[in-house]
Amino acid sequence: MLGNKGSLSQQINLATGIPTEIFWKKRSFLSYSVDDRMSWARKRQTKREEDAAYCLFGIFDIQLPVLYGEGKKKVLIRLRKAIHESMGNPPPPPPPPPPPHPPFFQHQLPPPPPPPLQKLSDMRSYIETQPSFRVPSSKL
Repeated sequence: MLGNKGSLSQQINLATGIPTEIFWKKRSFLSYSVDDRMSWARKRQTKREEDAAYCLFGIFDIQLPVLYGEGKKKVLIRLRKAIHESMGNPPPPPPPPPPPHPPFFQHQLPPPPPPPLQKLSDMRSYIETQPSFRVPSSKL
């Protein structure tokens, strides 16, 4: 397919969702909302995960260094911060840290055994703390 952005605007629109009026210079891509511009790259398929974020640099008119190996999540954090700064907004707060995981061994140990029963009253109090259950009559 040979042509320029204008002559291929319909095909580009179908593939990306970018409005054709941008290619005919009837409207600037910067006049579209952040959400609209993000949606243009939503279906984009790339070989490297970072490229899915790097392709947004031009759509947002942002110049950031390309750092392969940093991962898509980190690139998107840098991009989000740069977008907010370019719009005159304070940078967004960083994403919350992931919840702490319990140590590995806590998942592997069985629950502690019940305390030893010394007398009948201990047995009654132990039984009262246990959940009740029923055996269906068909299983008897």
